[in-house]
Amino acid sequence: MKNATQKVEYCNAYSFYRELCEATTKAKRQRLIKSCKNINVQDHEDPDAKTALIHAAKNGNLEIVKLLVAAGAKVNVKTNGGMTALMWAAGYGHTEIVKLLIKKGAKLNYKSRYGCTALNIAAINGYLDIVKLLIESGAKLNLIGENDHGTALISAVYNGYADIVETLIKAGAKVDLKCKKDGMTALMWAVRRFGYFGDREKILNLLINAGAKVNLATKYDGYTALMWACMVMSVHTGILEMLIEKGAKLDAKDKTYGRTALMIAASNGETAKVKLLIKKGAKLDLKDNSGRTALMYAEANKHADTAEILKAAENAAGNKTKKQPTADNKPTQQISAISKIHLSPLTKGCQYLLNERLQKVK
Repeated sequence: MKNATQKVEYCNAYSFYRELCEATTKAKRQRLIKSCKNINVQDHEDPDAKTALIHAAKNGNLEIVKLLVAAGAKVNVKTNGGMTALMWAAGYGHTEIVKLLIKKGAKLNYKSRYGCTALNIAAINGYLDIVKLLIESGAKLNLIGENDHGTALISAVYNGYADIVETLIKAGAKVDLKCKKDGMTALMWAVRRFGYFGDREKILNLLINAGAKVNLATKYDGYTALMWACMVMSVHTGILEMLIEKGAKLDAKDKTYGRTALMIAASNGETAKVKLLIKKGAKLDLKDNSGRTALMYAEANKHADTAEILKAAENAAGNKTKKQPTADNKPTQQISAISKIHLSPLTKGCQYLLNERLQKVK
């Protein structure tokens, strides 16, 4: 047994933490802490460089957290990934530890290397009580991280936590802030992730009722919420109607290919969406950057039912496809050739965005 007066120098914080866990009584743990030369030592073998306090906070060991803090453990030490004890506790749902760390001076708005705050981490993991606690303690709602999820609101929307979305909006979260990486807004994510876990319909209504702008577009591709609604197969026409009623521009074009929502829906063979867009007044004769119309997209991707609807709409509007070359039209021979090319359909569903995951520990 170690001499109580002897100072032990641990080269690894995890070894120190493990000994604290193995100690069978509070008194033994206190003696170990008192004998430790540096209770803030960070792991050298673990590339994340955690402290014993961070290990305890991450694993939900409230008693050890209390003992370490009482002995002077620094609560705002960061790992190599920029994570503090508060962030780890928030990410794993340890409410009592979060309360204690805040009381002991934990910085609420520190950011990890990926731009996440404790609020962002609690929001993306669905811990409503911790989200409320952090807000009540003064956490900033609208910090934008470098990560793909942007704000706490966007993080909550991404993983479908409607109760957290509602809480953040009521607390004053701005609904139109964009992710730095790609310019996605909370509304765009709500549409893009429609059909995944969570009450997506409620989230959309919360955002719309909070005044979310429907015509904002992504940074590089220029996709609007309406375009995303036409790309994602699980989105029903009621969502399109909601967006259109709030002023979504039917004929806006993306930056990459010059496609409209109608072209996107036609390319995917989304017959019901095509019908709705036509009914709402989407222009049938618009062309993308390569001269293709919505009808040509439907035909190229062999969506016969969708193509028939578009043809009927063109006939009804007196806009039959002209076969004579004009300044605005390609020659008949070139149009025929294009229609035979097999165009890869647009992504049918949403592309997963990689979640920032809490790093693995031993």
